[in-house]
Amino acid sequence: MSRLTRGNLLATLKQLKKIKRPPHIVAAPAVQAILPSSQPNNSKELQEAISQRRSLLNLGNSRGPFAYGDKSLFDRLTVLQSYRCPYDGPQRGELFIHWFYRDRRVDRLTTCEIFHLNMLQLFNVMDRVEVIHIRCAAKSGMSFAMQKAKAILSCGKAVIDFKIVPQKRSWEHDTFKECVEHAVATGKFVYYTHFKGVTHIADSIVTGSYRNGSPIKITAVNILYWCYVMYRYLFEDSPKSAIAIGPLLYPNRPTLHYLNRGIIPKWSLPVSGHYTGSFQAFDGSFLKKRFDDLGATLEERNRSLWISDPYTVEQFLSLCFEQKEVSTLCPVSGAYLLYDNNVAPAYKVDFNNLFTSGARNICVANGTYKWIGGTDTFNWALCRAFQDLGYTVYYYAPNMDGTGVTEKYLMEAGVRPYIEGTPLLACFANQQSGKYFLGKCPVVQTCHSAFTNLEFPVKGSRAFVSISEEIQLYLKVRGYQTDIIRNGIDLVRYCSKRPLNEVPRVLSICQGDDSLLKEACSKLGWQFRNVPKEVGSRIWHIEDLINDADIVVGIGRSLYDAMACGRACISWDNRKLNPFTGCGYVTSDKWYDFAKTNFTGRGFPTIHTADMLVRELKKYNPADGAVMRSFAEKELDVRKNALKYLAMAGIE
Repeated sequence: MSRLTRGNLLATLKQLKKIKRPPHIVAAPAVQAILPSSQPNNSKELQEAISQRRSLLNLGNSRGPFAYGDKSLFDRLTVLQSYRCPYDGPQRGELFIHWFYRDRRVDRLTTCEIFHLNMLQLFNVMDRVEVIHIRCAAKSGMSFAMQKAKAILSCGKAVIDFKIVPQKRSWEHDTFKECVEHAVATGKFVYYTHFKGVTHIADSIVTGSYRNGSPIKITAVNILYWCYVMYRYLFEDSPKSAIAIGPLLYPNRPTLHYLNRGIIPKWSLPVSGHYTGSFQAFDGSFLKKRFDDLGATLEERNRSLWISDPYTVEQFLSLCFEQKEVSTLCPVSGAYLLYDNNVAPAYKVDFNNLFTSGARNICVANGTYKWIGGTDTFNWALCRAFQDLGYTVYYYAPNMDGTGVTEKYLMEAGVRPYIEGTPLLACFANQQSGKYFLGKCPVVQTCHSAFTNLEFPVKGSRAFVSISEEIQLYLKVRGYQTDIIRNGIDLVRYCSKRPLNEVPRVLSICQGDDSLLKEACSKLGWQFRNVPKEVGSRIWHIEDLINDADIVVGIGRSLYDAMACGRACISWDNRKLNPFTGCGYVTSDKWYDFAKTNFTGRGFPTIHTADMLVRELKKYNPADGAVMRSFAEKELDVRKNALKYLAMAGIE
C-alpha cells in the first residue's frame, strides 16, 4: 500500500475540505502548560471543532474507533501536564528527533505530539542532553505549532538545532542517517526518536494469542505505556555506561522487526496506518570502532537500510551491535512485553499515577501571591514538599496574573498556575481562597490567625488545620473542629551553614519598630542588623541572612525559619497593632508553651524596654542553636507535614 493512502489520508483530507470550520479558533496555550486547544470548558466554537475532528478521525476505519474517539483517553491526554523530574547531573550526548508534520487547517499540535513533548519534559531531557536536533518533515514553512514545540524544548540547557526538511519517501531515513553519521564523526552518544502516530491506534486490536491460546488485546493505553517505558529507560533508568540502548535484538534474521512470538507484538507493523514509535541510543565512538573493525563503510554496511521500508530504522541496533552489547529493560526473547502482561510493575504504578486523569494533580491556593509574606513562603514550601512526593502541583490566587513576587518563585520551582478545568485530587487553601474549589475537589483549609476574617473557615471544606493551639481553641468555641499542623519549613533549604559564635550577631526580622532592640544590642556591644520592613522590599532568600547571624529576633514564621537554620531565637516585635508582643528567649523547656500562640507572645508579660531586652539577650547560649534545629526537625518538617495534609484530604 502506498504511503499516501495509509490511514485513509486522502479520504480524510477530502472530508476536511467539506466541513465548514467555526469562525473563531482559540489561540494555542502558553508554553508553561503543554495543552492542545482542546482542554475542557473552552468556547462553544472550539468544542464544535473538537467534535468535528473526532468525527473525522473515525471515518473509514475498519478496525474500530481511533484513540481520538475514546473521549476518556483523549481527555487524559489533553490534561497531561509538563511536570519536570529534577535533574542536576551532567549533560550527556545529543538527541535527534524526526517529526512528521501534516499541514492542518487548525494549526495546533496533535495529541501524539503533545504526548511526545510531555514525555521529553517529564524526564527533563532538555537538561540531560547537550543538543536537541529537530528535523521536521513539512510541506510548508515554520508554523505556530512548530514554534510552540520548539519553545517547549528550548526551556532547558540543551541547544536547539531546528530544521524543516522536505517530505519524501526517505524522510525518516534521512534524519536517522544524519544521526548515525553525526555520532560516528563526533564520537558523541546519541539518542533517536520521532514524533509519529503514538496515539493513532485503534481502541482494541487483536494481534495474536498468548501461549495459553487466549487472544492478545492491544489498546491505545498499551502503546502509550510502552512509549513511556522507553522514554524512561532511554533517559533515566538505563546504565550510565551503556554503549547502546534499545528494544530490538534479533540479529541475523531475514526480517529484523519485532516478531510476534506469542505475547510479543509486531511493533514495526503499521497499525491503522501509523507506526508506534522508534527509540534507541548508541555511542558514536564505539560505533566507529565497530565499522573500522568490520572494514566496511557506513553506506556499504547499511545500504539497504536507507532505501527500504521506512519502518526498519530500528534494525540498526541488530545490524551493528551484538545482543549482549545493547542495554534493554525487560528482554524476553529480545523484546518488551505488553503493559497487560505485568511487565515492570513499578513502572505501571508510576504510569497510572501520571496518566489517570487528575491522579497526581494538587493545587495550593492563597489570597494572593503578589508579595513575600509568611503564608506565601509557607505555601511555597508545601508546594515543594508535594512535588518531592511525586505530585503535579498548581498554585491559585484570585486575580493572579503571573507578575507577583512569590508567583515568580513558584514558577521557577516548577509549580504552575491553575488552569480552569484541570482535574484535581485536592486543594489546600489559605485565606478564604478555598471558596473557588468547593464542589470541584476536596478542600483542606489552613487557618493562620484567630483574629482576622480572612482566615476564618470556609463552610463546605473537607477539613481545617490550625497552626497553633490558640487558633484551634478559638475555632472550637465557634463550632469548628481542626487538627494542629504547625507551619512547615523546607529543612533542606533552611539549614545551618556555620556554628554559632560566643559573641553573637543579632538579626532583627521584626516588622515593627525595632529601635529598642538596636539600643539593647548597643548596650551590650553586640552587632545588630535588620531586614527591610516594607512589603515590596522583603528578601526571598532570607536564609542567607539568618545564617550570618547567631540570634534571630521576630515572631511567628520568622522564628521557625531561624530554628531550621540552627539559630538561637528571641520572640519579640513592636508592631502598631500589636505593640511589645513576644515571649522572650526561646529554650527547650519553653518551646511548646511559646508555640501555643505561634511564638507571638499573646498572654505573656510584655517586653517594653531596652533593659528588658538586654536581659533576654544575655540568656544566649550557642548550644541552643542545635536544640532549635532538633525542634524544627521534629515539629516543622514540611515534608512530614505534607503527608498529614494528604491524609486529611483522603489521599493515601
